[in-house]
Amino acid sequence: MQRHEPEIMPDNHAHSHVEILLPVGCDLTYLTQMGPVIAKDGFISVLWGQIPHRLSQIDRTGEVFIANLPLPELLSWSMPDRFLSALFTGQVISGTQSEQADSLHFRRWHDDYHSRVSELVQIARQELQLRLRRQSFAGWNLGPAAALKRGGAQIRSSEHVHKMIRFLAENYTNPIAVKDVAAAASISTGYAMGAFKKSLGQSINGYLNQLRLHHAKVALIDSTEKVITVALDSGFGSLSRFYEVFIADTGKTPQQFRREHQRQLRD
Repeated sequence: MQRHEPEIMPDNHAHSHVEILLPVGCDLTYLTQMGPVIAKDGFISVLWGQIPHRLSQIDRTGEVFIANLPLPELLSWSMPDRFLSALFTGQVISGTQSEQADSLHFRRWHDDYHSRVSELVQIARQELQLRLRRQSFAGWNLGPAAALKRGGAQIRSSEHVHKMIRFLAENYTNPIAVKDVAAAASISTGYAMGAFKKSLGQSINGYLNQLRLHHAKVALIDSTEKVITVALDSGFGSLSRFYEVFIADTGKTPQQFRREHQRQLRD
């Protein structure tokens, strides 16, 4: 979670996280493949960092709060399909209404995150999830449907990637092969692997492991289930494979990871 005075970006940049923005006291103009779009003062805006973007204009002096979410975490929040479609095709999505309490909430979430207290960080994430769900109920400005037609092949590729990501998010706890992911987007296996790697910077199997790891980490922190149960419930086919992927990602065994977070909760 970031809090700072916004600065103009001279060049486009891209990253793997989803940005949830709240400008306070200023309007921010972002440039993406869809053209310029304004993130308005006091309104929550969301963009996928994987799509090249830059902050091109700042109106008035203020600050911006930015929550950077791993994409697998956002997908686990069951956001509306139209929201995700707009996100994956490069739109900057804004809420249709502002809430006076949002600036206070984002300040608290920022403080909670930087407290390094595991329980407070988890509470902040849950509160942010509920805030986005409430905004989904109120509505999002997703832009005109015609906007999705601009960008040609790049947009179509993004739509394929969206279908693959959606399939993975809904099925990652089951046995999945790359051919199954490609079939979900009605494209060939070779095209699927290339489009996925180009859009997300990692392989389909690498992303699948991320989804399963996120599920496993939450279960290790929030439950007392045996490690083998966590591994199988998360979609890993064997305990040995789970250990291999988990240690490569965290540098810890699942037991060490669980003990560390439980100790933080007690402290």
